[in-house]
Amino acid sequence: MSSMRKARCWSNRVPSILLPARRGEGGAQRRMRGGANLSRPPMRTRDLPTTARAQELRSVPTEAERKLWHRLRDRRLNGAKFVRQAPVGPYFADFAYRESTLIVELDGSQHAESPHDEKRDAFLISQGYSVLRFWNGDVMRAIDNVCETILAALEGKLEPFERFKTPMASVGAAPHPALRATFSPLCGEKGCTQEGPTS
Repeated sequence: MSSMRKARCWSNRVPSILLPARRGEGGAQRRMRGGANLSRPPMRTRDLPTTARAQELRSVPTEAERKLWHRLRDRRLNGAKFVRQAPVGPYFADFAYRESTLIVELDGSQHAESPHDEKRDAFLISQGYSVLRFWNGDVMRAIDNVCETILAALEGKLEPFERFKTPMASVGAAPHPALRATFSPLCGEKGCTQEGPTS
């Protein structure tokens, strides 16, 4: 009994790297520590405040975000893996497809001609992302057109325009046909005409 105590006490004082690995405690992997597997890329570390904020944003989506996420999740849109509230620098992208560096943003009426959004888009574009923006009303009324437009952007068939900015494109081209009848945030449930909201 006392020899067990001595052994335990002795093992507590000796650094674990010097002790032989016991069965079931990692075996060969444990013995390889210290540089034997240098070809592995370094682990990605988590920024806990950023991760917590992203989780918080994912837990309270808007109705439009919830509806679009239902169409994008689980690789439902042509096999593309989208993530929600992805941290990109100091910002959080509503939806991001990292493989083709596409960010999809949903905007409410408070985003109409927002200088903050222009600054944010400039940063995202400088990081190599293309930014595609939709109004919440577009998603709520014409989700199929929104998904068709996202798919066109993924396939490289969408020309840049004022709501779709890319790192190497000029703004001002015609929008995708699915967005030609896009809804303005100023239009209510009654619809819009060329002049503005109808009464």
